[in-house]
Amino acid sequence: MKNITYSIITGNVKFSDYQETGKLAESYFHTHNHPDEMQISDELAKFIIKNFPEFDNIIKNNGEVIGFTFILPCTKEGMDLFLNNKITENKLTDYIKYSILNKKYESFYLCVAFIVPEFRNKHIIFDGFKIHINKLLTLSKNPEFFCWIYSNEGKNLII
Repeated sequence: MKNITYSIITGNVKFSDYQETGKLAESYFHTHNHPDEMQISDELAKFIIKNFPEFDNIIKNNGEVIGFTFILPCTKEGMDLFLNNKITENKLTDYIKYSILNKKYESFYLCVAFIVPEFRNKHIIFDGFKIHINKLLTLSKNPEFFCWIYSNEGKNLII
């Protein structure tokens, strides 16, 4: 486990790393079958790289992508719309694209914490989330955090 790196610390990330995290996410979440969920695409990856690179934390082992944490900045209004089921996760993504470019981060959506099965239960994803959240706390004063619990593993991570 000594060869685990987090891009939020190293700053070392390539576009192909974003594409790899998209493949990992799609293999687990199958978002293409769920239009209400965030849709993974190269277009979204390019938007994130350009506007919010600090919100994707790519986890590698010996240089190979094994997981990632993804946290989206949001406004309190967007958070409330999502939590009150007024908009879907996919619509929240669009909302964030057009409302948060002023860099006023009032809340953070804990969107994804994923790691390949052979690295689960080793605290790698927990450490990645913790490091990522601590980094984001330097960008906003007293933000609120919210999430959509998708799995029991996610529930255990959040609680």
